[in-house]
Amino acid sequence: MALNRAQRTRLAQGWALHQQGKLVEAEKSYEAVRRQAPRDPEVLHLLGTVALRTDRAALAVELIEAALRQDPKLANAHNNLGNAFLEMKRAEDAIACYEIGLKLLPGDAELHNNRGNARMRLDEFVAALADYDFAIARKPIYPEAWSNRGLVLELLKRPDDALESYARALSLRPQFADAHARRGTLLVSLARQAEAISSLRRAIALKPEMIDAYIQLGIAYSQTDRPDEAQESFAAALALDPDSIEAQIAQSMTWLRVSKLEEAHAGFDRIVTLRPNSAMAHDAHGVVL
Repeated sequence: MALNRAQRTRLAQGWALHQQGKLVEAEKSYEAVRRQAPRDPEVLHLLGTVALRTDRAALAVELIEAALRQDPKLANAHNNLGNAFLEMKRAEDAIACYEIGLKLLPGDAELHNNRGNARMRLDEFVAALADYDFAIARKPIYPEAWSNRGLVLELLKRPDDALESYARALSLRPQFADAHARRGTLLVSLARQAEAISSLRRAIALKPEMIDAYIQLGIAYSQTDRPDEAQESFAAALALDPDSIEAQIAQSMTWLRVSKLEEAHAGFDRIVTLRPNSAMAHDAHGVVL
């Protein structure tokens, strides 16, 4: 049964809150409509998208699958179901959802981009690149697809092309923190540390919770003989995630680099204690033994 005018008004109010990022309030509006229309596919789908945005991927799957049982032709629901499966590390299931979506919306740029993300998880880099290229061809102003294309080009050992893709992403969205971080990480690996530091600092300024950006910034500082700044960066990463093995190894390697063997040894001891089954930790610990 179709929603009545009052229900559609309440749903529209929820959607307005949703678009403003007020997800708790949006969910309350959607739930109010759901109590009156428990099988409405649009309501179930919107509740699923809120669950996905609030790190409840399993609930998102449950809600969106319920929506699709009511209306299997909701292309956006297939897309979001794929995104939920991807959050749950179920890349093959995600691809199946995106492909159903593409049958309903042939050539849709977002579905191709998202299928590319799932193919990346399966190490299908050439196929992922084809998806990103298609998405960009259909929608050239698509910074996420340009950034994703950069990442897969890195993995295909094409760093110059990757940097060009990151540049395109940032030309479209200068405040795109993830693209700044990816660019900076690649520049660290290319030993272009001054440029890397600039990109990573920009990423952190835009998105201070980026643990990996702090780690890479610390590595860049360490490689340019700035150990104090490196340690500040690693400390910032560990403040966000005290159990980050990557941050602790990078921190201890920096101590080792400046011949502070006692601190390095203590750091590696702590890593092995925290993660006794981590091959990375044991390999690093062996450096100072």
